[in-house]
Amino acid sequence: IERVPVVTHEGGRADAHMKPAIELERAVATCLLWENTFYEKGSDIAARIAALCRQVPVEQVAAVAIKARNEYKLRHVPLFLCVQLATIGAGRADGLVRKTLEAVIQRPDEMGEFIAQYWRDKKRPLSAQIKKGLRSAFGKFSEYQFSKWNRDAAIKLRDVMFLVSPKPTKELEKVYKAIAERTLSPADTWEVALSAGSDKKEAWER
Repeated sequence: IERVPVVTHEGGRADAHMKPAIELERAVATCLLWENTFYEKGSDIAARIAALCRQVPVEQVAAVAIKARNEYKLRHVPLFLCVQLATIGAGRADGLVRKTLEAVIQRPDEMGEFIAQYWRDKKRPLSAQIKKGLRSAFGKFSEYQFSKWNRDAAIKLRDVMFLVSPKPTKELEKVYKAIAERTLSPADTWEVALSAGSDKKEAWER
C-alpha cells in the first residue's frame, strides 16, 4: 500500500501527521486570532481551529480554552474556543459550557466580546448554558473592574446584563443599576486622572 506523504504548509516533507488534539493546542498557542501570519490568512487559521474542535472530545476543547487563557495569557482565542464549545456541546447536561465560560472570562468586557464572536456569522439565541456561564462570570467582578472595562464595544456591558439578567449582591446593587442606566462612573485609573488634568508624577505615585 502506497503511503501518502506528509507535507508542511509550504509543501516540504514532514515526519508524521499530528494528532488533532496536539494540532489544536499548537494552533491556539501560536496564533493571534484572525491576524495573518507568514503561512496562513487569519480567517484560515480560525477555520482550521474550528475544524479541529470537531475532531477532539468537547472536554479537550474546554481544557485548551482554559489553558490558553490562564497559562498562555491569550484573550481572543479562548473566547473563540468557547464559541465552538457552545456550538458542538449544545444540549449537554453536565454544565461544561457554563463552567468553561466562567473560567475563561476574566475581564468584564470579555463577556460582550464572547457574544460578538458568537454572533459573528449570524445572530442566534443564547443557550441556557451560555446565559448561566455569563451570569456566573458577571458575578465575579467588582465595582472597580466594571468601571474600568465598561467600554463602548459592539456588545456593551449593559447589553450583556439585559441578555443574561445577573442578580447582584447587596453591595453591587447600585453598580448594576448604574450600568443599566449608563451612569457608571469611570474607574480611578492613572489614565483617567491624567485626562482630568492631574499632575503626572502625583497621579502615578498615587
